[in-house]
Amino acid sequence: MRTVVRSRALLAGASVVAAAFWAAWAFGQGAGHLQQCLGIGKIGPDVLIRECTAAVQSGGHALPMIYLTRAAAYVLKGDYERALADYDEAIKLAPHTALAFAQRGEVHAKRRDYDSAIADYERAIELEPNLASAFSNRGLAWASKGEFRLAIADYTKAINLDPNLPVAFNNRGIAHAARGEPEAAIADYGEAIRLDPKYVNAYDNRANAHLNKREYDHAIADFDAVLRSNPKSVGSLYGRGLARLKKHEVAQGNADIAAAKAINPDVEQELAGYGIP
Repeated sequence: MRTVVRSRALLAGASVVAAAFWAAWAFGQGAGHLQQCLGIGKIGPDVLIRECTAAVQSGGHALPMIYLTRAAAYVLKGDYERALADYDEAIKLAPHTALAFAQRGEVHAKRRDYDSAIADYERAIELEPNLASAFSNRGLAWASKGEFRLAIADYTKAINLDPNLPVAFNNRGIAHAARGEPEAAIADYGEAIRLDPKYVNAYDNRANAHLNKREYDHAIADFDAVLRSNPKSVGSLYGRGLARLKKHEVAQGNADIAAAKAINPDVEQELAGYGIP
Protein backbone atom coordinates (compact mmCIF):
# COMPACT_ATOMS: atom_id res chain seq x y z
CA MET A 1 0.00 0.00 0.00
CA ARG A 2 1.40 3.36 -1.00
CA THR A 3 1.53 5.72 1.94
CA VAL A 4 1.29 9.46 1.44
CA VAL A 5 2.65 11.79 4.09
CA ARG A 6 1.82 15.43 4.50
CA SER A 7 4.56 17.93 5.25
CA ARG A 8 3.72 20.61 7.75
CA ALA A 9 4.60 24.29 8.19
CA LEU A 10 5.07 24.85 11.92
CA LEU A 11 5.49 27.93 14.03
CA ALA A 12 9.15 28.38 14.92
CA GLY A 13 9.75 27.95 18.63
CA ALA A 14 11.90 31.04 18.83
CA SER A 15 9.17 33.18 17.30
CA VAL A 16 6.60 31.91 19.77
CA VAL A 17 8.89 32.58 22.72
CA ALA A 18 9.65 36.09 21.46
CA ALA A 19 5.96 36.80 21.03
CA ALA A 20 5.22 35.60 24.55
CA PHE A 21 7.83 37.86 26.13
CA TRP A 22 6.60 40.77 24.01
CA ALA A 23 3.09 40.01 25.23
CA ALA A 24 4.17 40.06 28.87
CA TRP A 25 5.39 43.61 28.39
CA ALA A 26 2.44 44.72 26.27
CA PHE A 27 -0.46 43.22 28.19
CA GLY A 28 0.65 43.22 31.82
CA GLN A 29 -1.88 41.22 33.89
CA GLY A 30 -3.34 39.55 30.79
CA ALA A 31 0.00 38.17 29.70
CA GLY A 32 -0.39 34.89 31.58
CA HIS A 33 -3.17 33.70 29.28
CA LEU A 34 -1.20 34.83 26.25
CA GLN A 35 1.96 33.03 27.31
CA GLN A 36 -0.01 29.83 27.87
CA CYS A 37 -1.81 30.30 24.56
CA LEU A 38 1.49 30.60 22.71
CA GLY A 39 2.58 27.26 24.07
CA ILE A 40 5.34 28.26 26.45
CA GLY A 41 4.16 25.63 28.93
CA LYS A 42 3.77 22.97 26.20
CA ILE A 43 0.18 22.35 27.27
CA GLY A 44 -2.42 20.14 25.62
CA PRO A 45 -4.93 21.34 23.03
CA ASP A 46 -7.89 21.68 25.42
CA VAL A 47 -6.01 23.96 27.81
CA LEU A 48 -4.46 25.77 24.84
CA ILE A 49 -7.90 26.53 23.43
CA ARG A 50 -9.11 27.81 26.80
CA GLU A 51 -6.08 30.05 27.30
CA CYS A 52 -6.16 31.36 23.75
CA THR A 53 -9.87 32.13 24.07
CA ALA A 54 -9.10 34.16 27.20
CA ALA A 55 -6.18 35.85 25.43
CA VAL A 56 -8.44 36.93 22.56
CA GLN A 57 -10.17 39.25 24.99
CA SER A 58 -6.92 41.18 25.42
CA GLY A 59 -6.84 42.12 21.74
CA GLY A 60 -3.79 43.95 20.42
CA HIS A 61 -1.16 43.10 17.83
CA ALA A 62 -0.79 39.51 19.04
CA LEU A 63 -4.29 38.55 17.89
CA PRO A 64 -3.20 36.97 14.56
CA MET A 65 -0.81 34.64 16.39
CA ILE A 66 -3.44 33.85 19.01
CA TYR A 67 -5.89 32.81 16.30
CA LEU A 68 -3.20 30.78 14.50
CA THR A 69 -2.29 28.99 17.70
CA ARG A 70 -5.89 28.24 18.66
CA ALA A 71 -6.58 27.04 15.11
CA ALA A 72 -3.68 24.59 15.37
CA ALA A 73 -5.12 23.31 18.66
CA TYR A 74 -8.51 22.79 17.00
CA VAL A 75 -6.77 20.84 14.23
CA LEU A 76 -5.20 18.54 16.80
CA LYS A 77 -8.70 17.82 18.11
CA GLY A 78 -10.07 17.23 14.60
CA ASP A 79 -12.39 20.25 14.85
CA TYR A 80 -11.74 21.56 11.37
CA GLU A 81 -14.68 23.94 11.21
CA ARG A 82 -13.49 25.96 14.22
CA ALA A 83 -9.93 25.76 12.92
CA LEU A 84 -11.00 27.27 9.60
CA ALA A 85 -12.88 30.04 11.39
CA ASP A 86 -9.75 30.95 13.36
CA TYR A 87 -7.54 30.86 10.28
CA ASP A 88 -10.05 33.16 8.57
CA GLU A 89 -9.79 35.62 11.47
CA ALA A 90 -5.98 35.48 11.42
CA ILE A 91 -5.95 36.19 7.69
CA LYS A 92 -8.36 39.12 8.08
CA LEU A 93 -6.02 40.66 10.65
CA ALA A 94 -2.77 39.78 8.90
CA PRO A 95 -3.56 39.21 5.21
CA HIS A 96 0.10 38.98 4.19
CA THR A 97 1.00 36.06 6.48
CA ALA A 98 2.01 33.11 4.31
CA LEU A 99 1.90 30.71 7.25
CA ALA A 100 -1.82 31.37 7.81
CA PHE A 101 -2.69 30.53 4.21
CA ALA A 102 -0.43 27.45 4.23
CA GLN A 103 -1.97 26.10 7.42
CA ARG A 104 -5.52 26.85 6.31
CA GLY A 105 -4.71 24.98 3.11
CA GLU A 106 -3.81 21.94 5.19
CA VAL A 107 -7.22 22.02 6.87
CA HIS A 108 -8.99 22.27 3.52
CA ALA A 109 -6.96 19.26 2.37
CA LYS A 110 -7.95 17.28 5.47
CA ARG A 111 -11.57 18.03 4.55
CA ARG A 112 -10.82 16.86 0.99
CA ASP A 113 -11.58 20.30 -0.37
CA TYR A 114 -8.55 20.19 -2.62
CA ASP A 115 -9.44 23.17 -4.80
CA SER A 116 -9.62 25.45 -1.75
CA ALA A 117 -6.38 23.91 -0.46
CA ILE A 118 -4.60 24.61 -3.73
CA ALA A 119 -5.84 28.21 -3.73
CA ASP A 120 -4.48 28.75 -0.22
CA TYR A 121 -1.13 27.14 -1.03
CA GLU A 122 -0.86 29.34 -4.11
CA ARG A 123 -1.45 32.46 -2.02
CA ALA A 124 1.13 31.28 0.54
CA ILE A 125 3.65 30.79 -2.27
CA GLU A 126 2.91 34.25 -3.67
CA LEU A 127 3.67 35.73 -0.27
CA GLU A 128 6.68 33.51 0.44
CA PRO A 129 8.09 31.98 -2.76
CA ASN A 130 10.66 29.89 -0.88
CA LEU A 131 8.14 28.08 1.34
CA ALA A 132 9.03 24.49 0.44
CA SER A 133 6.25 22.95 2.54
CA ALA A 134 3.60 24.89 0.58
CA PHE A 135 4.91 23.48 -2.71
CA SER A 136 5.05 19.99 -1.18
CA ASN A 137 1.52 20.16 0.18
CA ARG A 138 0.16 21.67 -3.03
CA GLY A 139 1.71 18.73 -4.81
CA LEU A 140 -0.16 16.43 -2.47
CA ALA A 141 -3.42 18.23 -3.25
CA TRP A 142 -2.79 17.90 -6.99
CA ALA A 143 -2.06 14.19 -6.52
CA SER A 144 -5.29 13.77 -4.56
CA LYS A 145 -7.10 15.17 -7.63
CA GLY A 146 -5.27 12.72 -9.89
CA GLU A 147 -3.11 15.46 -11.41
CA PHE A 148 0.17 13.60 -11.02
CA ARG A 149 2.16 15.63 -13.56
CA LEU A 150 1.36 18.84 -11.66
CA ALA A 151 2.07 17.06 -8.38
CA ILE A 152 5.53 15.99 -9.56
CA ALA A 153 6.30 19.56 -10.66
CA ASP A 154 5.42 20.90 -7.21
CA TYR A 155 7.31 18.17 -5.35
CA THR A 156 10.34 18.96 -7.51
CA LYS A 157 10.07 22.67 -6.62
CA ALA A 158 9.89 21.75 -2.94
CA ILE A 159 12.97 19.53 -3.28
CA ASN A 160 14.89 22.24 -5.09
CA LEU A 161 14.13 24.60 -2.22
CA ASP A 162 14.85 22.02 0.48
CA PRO A 163 16.85 18.99 -0.73
CA ASN A 164 16.58 17.48 2.76
CA LEU A 165 12.80 17.01 2.62
CA PRO A 166 12.21 13.24 2.66
CA VAL A 167 8.42 13.59 2.54
CA ALA A 168 8.62 15.34 -0.82
CA PHE A 169 10.78 12.54 -2.25
CA ASN A 170 8.38 9.90 -0.89
CA ASN A 171 5.31 11.60 -2.29
CA ARG A 172 6.97 12.33 -5.63
CA GLY A 173 7.79 8.64 -5.79
CA ILE A 174 4.10 7.83 -5.33
CA ALA A 175 3.21 10.20 -8.16
CA HIS A 176 5.80 8.58 -10.43
CA ALA A 177 4.39 5.14 -9.56
CA ALA A 178 0.89 6.34 -10.41
CA ARG A 179 2.18 7.46 -13.81
CA GLY A 180 3.76 4.06 -14.47
CA GLU A 181 7.32 5.24 -13.86
CA PRO A 182 8.64 2.61 -11.42
CA GLU A 183 12.34 3.39 -11.80
CA ALA A 184 11.83 7.04 -10.94
CA ALA A 185 9.57 6.01 -8.06
CA ILE A 186 12.16 3.63 -6.61
CA ALA A 187 14.87 6.27 -6.92
CA ASP A 188 12.74 8.79 -5.02
CA TYR A 189 11.85 6.31 -2.27
CA GLY A 190 15.54 5.50 -1.96
CA GLU A 191 16.43 9.16 -1.53
CA ALA A 192 13.73 9.54 1.12
CA ILE A 193 15.23 6.58 2.98
CA ARG A 194 18.75 7.97 2.62
CA LEU A 195 17.61 11.20 4.23
CA ASP A 196 15.63 9.39 6.93
CA PRO A 197 16.72 5.76 7.46
CA LYS A 198 13.72 5.22 9.78
CA TYR A 199 11.17 6.37 7.21
CA VAL A 200 8.92 3.31 7.33
CA ASN A 201 6.43 4.60 4.76
CA ALA A 202 9.15 4.98 2.15
CA TYR A 203 10.35 1.41 2.74
CA ASP A 204 6.78 0.18 2.33
CA ASN A 205 6.28 2.15 -0.88
CA ARG A 206 9.60 0.99 -2.33
CA ALA A 207 8.79 -2.61 -1.41
CA ASN A 208 5.54 -2.43 -3.38
CA ALA A 209 7.35 -0.89 -6.34
CA HIS A 210 9.88 -3.74 -6.31
CA LEU A 211 7.04 -6.25 -5.98
CA ASN A 212 5.29 -4.84 -9.04
CA LYS A 213 8.59 -5.05 -10.95
CA ARG A 214 8.97 -8.71 -9.88
CA GLU A 215 12.13 -7.83 -7.94
CA TYR A 216 11.13 -10.13 -5.12
CA ASP A 217 14.34 -10.20 -3.09
CA HIS A 218 14.43 -6.39 -2.94
CA ALA A 219 10.74 -6.32 -2.07
CA ILE A 220 11.19 -8.80 0.78
CA ALA A 221 14.15 -6.82 2.16
CA ASP A 222 12.07 -3.63 2.27
CA PHE A 223 9.02 -5.38 3.74
CA ASP A 224 11.35 -6.81 6.41
CA ALA A 225 12.46 -3.27 7.27
CA VAL A 226 8.83 -2.21 7.74
CA LEU A 227 7.97 -5.26 9.83
CA ARG A 228 10.94 -4.74 12.14
CA SER A 229 9.36 -1.42 13.03
CA ASN A 230 5.75 -2.61 12.98
CA PRO A 231 5.33 -6.41 13.08
CA LYS A 232 1.57 -6.05 12.52
CA SER A 233 1.76 -4.00 9.34
CA VAL A 234 -0.96 -5.73 7.34
CA GLY A 235 0.13 -4.46 3.94
CA SER A 236 3.74 -5.47 4.48
CA LEU A 237 2.83 -8.93 5.79
CA TYR A 238 0.59 -9.51 2.80
CA GLY A 239 3.09 -8.08 0.32
CA ARG A 240 5.96 -10.13 1.72
CA GLY A 241 3.74 -13.19 1.52
CA LEU A 242 3.07 -12.55 -2.16
CA ALA A 243 6.78 -12.06 -2.85
CA ARG A 244 7.63 -15.29 -1.04
CA LEU A 245 5.00 -17.20 -3.01
CA LYS A 246 6.47 -15.84 -6.24
CA LYS A 247 9.83 -17.21 -5.07
CA HIS A 248 8.15 -20.58 -4.41
CA GLU A 249 8.64 -20.21 -0.67
CA VAL A 250 5.15 -21.57 -0.18
CA ALA A 251 5.09 -22.22 3.55
CA GLN A 252 6.53 -18.81 4.47
CA GLY A 253 4.37 -17.01 1.94
CA ASN A 254 1.16 -18.62 3.13
CA ALA A 255 2.11 -17.90 6.73
CA ASP A 256 2.57 -14.20 5.98
CA ILE A 257 -0.71 -13.96 4.10
CA ALA A 258 -2.56 -15.82 6.86
CA ALA A 259 -1.07 -13.45 9.45
CA ALA A 260 -2.20 -10.44 7.40
CA LYS A 261 -5.73 -11.80 6.97
CA ALA A 262 -5.95 -12.58 10.67
CA ILE A 263 -5.46 -8.86 11.34
CA ASN A 264 -7.61 -7.64 8.43
CA PRO A 265 -9.75 -10.23 6.60
CA ASP A 266 -10.32 -7.77 3.73
CA VAL A 267 -6.65 -7.08 3.06
CA GLU A 268 -6.63 -8.81 -0.33
CA GLN A 269 -9.51 -6.73 -1.68
CA GLU A 270 -8.17 -3.49 -0.17
CA LEU A 271 -4.68 -3.86 -1.59
CA ALA A 272 -5.97 -4.82 -5.04
CA GLY A 273 -6.95 -1.17 -5.46
CA TYR A 274 -3.31 -0.13 -5.04
CA GLY A 275 -2.08 -2.25 -7.91
CA ILE A 276 -0.58 -4.95 -5.69
CA PRO A 277 -0.77 -8.26 -7.62
